[in-house]
Amino acid sequence: MNKYMEQMQVKIINNVRFENAKHQSQVREALEKAISNCIKNFAKNGWKPDAEEKFWSSIEKIVSENPENRKVYRQYENLQFLYQYAENWYYSYPSNLTMEDRELALGYAEVKRPDTDNEQKYITVFFPCDADGLQVFLDDHKVSNQDDKQIYHIYCENEKTNALAEWFEEISMQEVDVFAVNELFWKYNQLSEELRKVYSLALEVKEPQSVKEMIDLMENFSDICVVGGIKNKKELGAFLVENDLCDISFSDEVLPFLDYAKIAEYHMQYHNGKIIDGMYVEDTAVTEGLQEEQIEQDCNYDIRM
Repeated sequence: MNKYMEQMQVKIINNVRFENAKHQSQVREALEKAISNCIKNFAKNGWKPDAEEKFWSSIEKIVSENPENRKVYRQYENLQFLYQYAENWYYSYPSNLTMEDRELALGYAEVKRPDTDNEQKYITVFFPCDADGLQVFLDDHKVSNQDDKQIYHIYCENEKTNALAEWFEEISMQEVDVFAVNELFWKYNQLSEELRKVYSLALEVKEPQSVKEMIDLMENFSDICVVGGIKNKKELGAFLVENDLCDISFSDEVLPFLDYAKIAEYHMQYHNGKIIDGMYVEDTAVTEGLQEEQIEQDCNYDIRM
């Protein structure tokens, strides 16, 4: 039982009140036992088809023992929420992960269950995980075709994967396969800390529209150029001119009159570049095959007199 479940359990039990202190203590003890047993069974055996029925049967048994005990049903919504939270938590792969393992996971997904269209009921898959084991798990639970592997949400609560979180929000979950997501996390986990930073910047520039494109990007870092110490367009323009990186050359006589910010704007336009957090990031693949004549013709750099 994690801390959130413990907090919910305490809240529910403390909200059950009777005038007779002894009776209140007995009902609270029985309710605590019913909740704890349910969660212990989840932790030991994982989700079972009859788990919800057994849980509510234990609650109904408490209520049936005394007419006053119907007050327990005032906590129905909280009980239902706690049960569903626990079920989703333990109906997961890999199964029986410790709290520490779950916290160390790079991410997790809520995957559609085959027995219901209720989005509040789902299978939790933690990433990265063994792909073969995941396939066996999904087959055992009747999740065996592409439609059934629909993902409701993907979460990245590990600080290592903050860069991935916003991109999962942009991608339609209808087209995302749980195995592709697992592959993405596996490959991301193999990157060094430095390459993860580069990948984060590359996402901003490339703006992938699918998990496949996010995976492909990891295999094409050579297309991404990163220059540090560039805070604005003026600094970028000066850097480009000083290092002869412009698409046209300038004589020394005109350097004092150049509009460096304008030069940077043109360069970023044709080279798919962005200034991000004090760094200039460029997609060098964009200009491959682009005719130099076309660039020179369109680059109408300003000279301020």
